Amino acid sequence: MNEKLTKWAAAAVLSNGAAAPALGGSVTEPGETLGLPNGAPAPPGIFLANEANYGCRGTSPQHACALVDVPLIAWSTPWKIFGGRLVFAASPAPAASVSILNTTSSAGVADPFVSGILAWNLGHDWGFSYLLGAYIESTVR
Repeated sequence: MNEKLTKWAAAAVLSNGAAAPALGGSVTEPGETLGLPNGAPAPPGIFLANEANYGCRGTSPQHACALVDVPLIAWSTPWKIFGGRLVFAASPAPAASVSILNTTSSAGVADPFVSGILAWNLGHDWGFSYLLGAYIESTVR
């Protein structure tokens, strides 16, 4: 009986948090996609992409605007490991600029990013990928 009471009490406590409003905002601007469809393996070859996004958010008392640009180069190899296509991807110079309307702004280049990806085609327009990556510390600031 005591174990059952403990389970009901834990459920009541946990369900109390579910009633709270969500205060988190979206990471992306309206209309922006989340990027390349990395879940699906690309055919063998070299691919160049540029993920750029600009948007402003009305924050009190001023408006904050951000520009993010992520150039990407990917090599989808003809090799497969455990049935998944091996892909190498790098972003040599991701850049960002943030400004508060009519006051200050700051811009800079982030550290380069390199990664290895295994991507599987599960069929029926479904894919799955696993990415292992790292940022390389840059001396340029």
